[in-house]
Amino acid sequence: MIASLKPRVALLFGGHSLEHSVSCISAWWTLQHIDHSKYLVVPIAIDKKGKWHVLKMSAIKPYLSLNKSLIEQVDSEESIPTGWLDPRFESGNELFSPSLIKKSIDVAYVMIHGFPGEDGSLAGLFSYLDIPVVGCGAMALSIGMHKIMSKQIVSGAGIDVAKYQAVKKSNPYSVDAIVDTLELPLFVKPVNSGSSIGISKVHNKEGLRESIELAFNFSNEVLIESMVYGREIEVAVVEIEGRAVACPLGEIISGSDFYSYSAKYDKNSPATTRLPQDIDPGAYKNLQETAIKVFEALSFKGMGRIDFFLTKKNRVVFNEVNAIPGFTPISLFPMMAKAHGISGIELTTLLIENALAKTDSLSLLC
Repeated sequence: MIASLKPRVALLFGGHSLEHSVSCISAWWTLQHIDHSKYLVVPIAIDKKGKWHVLKMSAIKPYLSLNKSLIEQVDSEESIPTGWLDPRFESGNELFSPSLIKKSIDVAYVMIHGFPGEDGSLAGLFSYLDIPVVGCGAMALSIGMHKIMSKQIVSGAGIDVAKYQAVKKSNPYSVDAIVDTLELPLFVKPVNSGSSIGISKVHNKEGLRESIELAFNFSNEVLIESMVYGREIEVAVVEIEGRAVACPLGEIISGSDFYSYSAKYDKNSPATTRLPQDIDPGAYKNLQETAIKVFEALSFKGMGRIDFFLTKKNRVVFNEVNAIPGFTPISLFPMMAKAHGISGIELTTLLIENALAKTDSLSLLC
């Protein structure tokens, strides 16, 4: 990179996971809050077939004041608005050679929830090319996405987790044995999906097998865990000057049986989010401190959303982490950062500058 030029930030979004649309909405928020006077943004849409499309930022800019994302349905080349494709990169995917990527961008801002973003696949590619990535590196992303591995590490750090059991698709399992070990009701979750995709709440033995088989449609391994009765609390952690800082807490009030995909994204959902003011001060501090412990135990960088349950007796129980949290209109992460005094443009600048500060291969990987 020539020193006099703006850093070139590739914003990748879309992908071919079930979280495609959510990723597009998060990318729209990011485009609205990047300091375009400081960075040269290169939007890269990955359609549902996995093809990469470089968009022209000059064509998108006039629409950024709109509240509605215009890139939400980038399903294929045909669905991209007329005039938005950069013709220099539309001769075919062979143009996306490692050498060209390395010449074209200085930092990768991956805003892809699920595969191939949040699982570390793209971060691994960029690490190989010595291109820094906003947030976590490949190893931390992969571990954070895996619900069982992350629980094992967090539990090993002395933090409470719900009772759980793992079931692999390749191995036989006994519903009776699971129910004998874990207390109903149970949650059944694919180990590496986000946005509550494939998750079921099971109230009886009869529904357990069906829920396990449903989860196997999304993952070859399934997490089954006992329900924790308590409030659903989220903590945004950001890295400021090399130090993990916990923002004011957020809370999810699902308004239904649990915070499912439809509860999160259906416009008629009864679910609400808020920044709670009624948590015991000791528990509040404990949640923030525990979030930082989780962040550090999982070797997270840049940002991370740490989710907990808070019981009536103020017991803090780890739920899961999200290394590429949502930035949709209902997402708590930007709200929590703002409550800490970090505006949207300050947050994206902080994340990009943290990434640009990664100078050695180990920091790129982790």
